[in-house]
Amino acid sequence: MTRDPEPADAQPPLRRDTSRPDLGSSPPLQGDGQKKAFAILVATYRRPRQLLDLLESIGRANAREKFDVVVVDNDPDRSAITALADYPEPDGWRLIVAHEERPGIAAARNRGLGIAAGHYNFYCFVDDDEVVPPHWLDGVMNWANQESVDAVSGPVRSVFATEPPAWARLGGFFEAPETESGRHVPQAATNNLVMKADALERFGVSRFDERFSESGGSDIFLTAQLVTAGATIVWDNGMEVVETVPLERCRGTWIARRAIRTGGTHGRVMLWRPDTGVGRPGSFLRRLVVVAHGLARMLAGALAVLTCPLVNHYARGAGGLRKLLRGIGFVGVGFGLYVNEYRRTPENKEMS
Repeated sequence: MTRDPEPADAQPPLRRDTSRPDLGSSPPLQGDGQKKAFAILVATYRRPRQLLDLLESIGRANAREKFDVVVVDNDPDRSAITALADYPEPDGWRLIVAHEERPGIAAARNRGLGIAAGHYNFYCFVDDDEVVPPHWLDGVMNWANQESVDAVSGPVRSVFATEPPAWARLGGFFEAPETESGRHVPQAATNNLVMKADALERFGVSRFDERFSESGGSDIFLTAQLVTAGATIVWDNGMEVVETVPLERCRGTWIARRAIRTGGTHGRVMLWRPDTGVGRPGSFLRRLVVVAHGLARMLAGALAVLTCPLVNHYARGAGGLRKLLRGIGFVGVGFGLYVNEYRRTPENKEMS
């Protein structure tokens, strides 16, 4: 875990990138006023094989509207750029690949926004370890074209390299809460999200906060602020994408650590949000609120586990374990400690 120093409130402005990308299948964006419908923005770090699978699935997808794919390689060794050097000319869409030197997922996402700014009506976000079904591109536009909707998010179905522990499945460790299609959601992750490009400017939240580059959570931080400012994000169960969970992430130790990290992510969002919450962002009072929230989750989770200890057999106990671990993440943030999942170490070589 990492100690959380109080970061500066000011964030560097989002750069509008009009230069030639490091690699592209057609000329650079010139800002000629002719906007395409949407850009699919993908941040990647040392997952060239999975990235190729994603691009292949996008190539098979049906699309009524014109689009480009913007890949931002955050690997100092430029593994994605190398893997795509001989990528065939896409049929009907353009592939743009750029390199972001600053480490961290938020920096990579901001580079993608900088490249796309001013050239598209919509931004679509997916992760580099996912694939999209053939109907996905048309599906995202069905909601996005509605005037009352600023963004739409959907589920991610996990396909496991090996069967994870029973408690992980029963406790919903890999699943988002069940949500009805059309329901408004208070925040969304960028593992499956489309938003109107002008929403970022209209609601005054124009970039991913790079204080979250190593810990993750910049997507939750951004979309939660959008909703508070008046944006509408809806959920669509038909907009499902599929992620591949590798062997090492099917182990109980990794799953438990991820649950703590997820709790810490939401705790850090609660701690630093400038638009809502008790006290000043990052203040002692705000930290007390985060700790209290975490302790409440830990207590509820512990009671569920104690009263239903067979976590490999019953969803109640397994769900209690998930709540307990996430509560630990909240409490850690209150004391300035959190899991830095995206920190660059020899043992940690993937964005997730």
